[in-house]
Amino acid sequence: LDKKGFDTGIQDAAKKTEGFASGFAAKMKDLAVPLATVGAAVAAAIGTAAVMSADTIDKAYAAIRVGSGATGEALEVLKSDFDAVFGTIPAGAEEVGTAIADLNTRLGLTGKPLQNMATQFLELSRITGTDVAGNIKDVTRLFGSWNVAADDQAGTLDYLFKTSQSTGIGVDRLSTLTTQYG
Repeated sequence: LDKKGFDTGIQDAAKKTEGFASGFAAKMKDLAVPLATVGAAVAAAIGTAAVMSADTIDKAYAAIRVGSGATGEALEVLKSDFDAVFGTIPAGAEEVGTAIADLNTRLGLTGKPLQNMATQFLELSRITGTDVAGNIKDVTRLFGSWNVAADDQAGTLDYLFKTSQSTGIGVDRLSTLTTQYG
């Protein structure tokens, strides 16, 4: 083993490493301001999204309060129902709030039965491309005309959807005609 060659090799490697490190440090220094700017922009965007999301949920809560007339503990229960449904299906906060308020008002549901029925109506509206508020209005009116018990409403809604698929008549129109003509 040649000690002089070894020492020269180590010194060359040290110089190259030092050159690489100083070049890297210079490049990082040049990138520091742009990276800080990007980081600040990302933080601002996340903050804005969080504020907008909170505002959207607050508006949904307000819609539940106004739509149901609930206050105090009853309102807190409906907010919990909203929280349980929102984010579990592809529906906006406004739609979920409308479903919770309307079904509570029209059927007197809360808790798990309300959550299940809201999910079912929201999915029906999404699949059929129809308005959740209109579907709730038409179908709950049919429930009343047919004296459908709360325990049987989910099955009846499924039956209406299946009939709608078989006949080509929309659930909203089918509900309206069935209620209108008994």
